Amino acid sequence: MFRYDHISKLYLSTPFGVASLLAGERRALEATQRHLFHVVTARVTDTMKSKTSRGI
Repeated sequence: MFRYDHISKLYLSTPFGVASLLAGERRALEATQRHLFHVVTARVTDTMKSKTSRGI
């Protein structure tokens, strides 16, 4: 499972992340990190639910 630090590093490796950081858009950076964190969390939760419902 992803840790929050890893998501931050993934985001910063994108051109948009680098541009945001250079522009000092800290709020935009944090909002995007939160969004990515929720997307990953939701995906993991869905995977767990589907495995549980199949009895794996």
